[in-house]
Amino acid sequence: IITLTIIFMFSFYFSHPPNLGIYKTIDNYDYNALKFISKNENGIVLSPLLVSEAVFPITHFETVGTIYFSGNRTEVENFYINSDCKEQNEILKRNNVKYVLSKTRLECNWTNIYDEKDFVYMVD
Repeated sequence: IITLTIIFMFSFYFSHPPNLGIYKTIDNYDYNALKFISKNENGIVLSPLLVSEAVFPITHFETVGTIYFSGNRTEVENFYINSDCKEQNEILKRNNVKYVLSKTRLECNWTNIYDEKDFVYMVD
């Protein structure tokens, strides 16, 4: 009986529904941008939520928020939803952000330090 129990416990271990597969949070462009950030002075990074999951493992820098595990997800969502530079600057200041990673060009007055499909801005 014990043997049968163990067999049944692990018989479906490697088969799972397709919607439970591993998901990819970053692409090569995101990875390269994060590697670039990691070569700079330590600081808090604001990036899209899925990309944020990879910020700490690659850069060892803190992030404002991630989709699941830590930080303030709402602040990140509000930053990327809002296109008003004044509101975005308030979010950056509240969270003491030093770097912003974006998939699109942002038209606020931050220093663009990386432009290779992804954009990285340094906040002054």
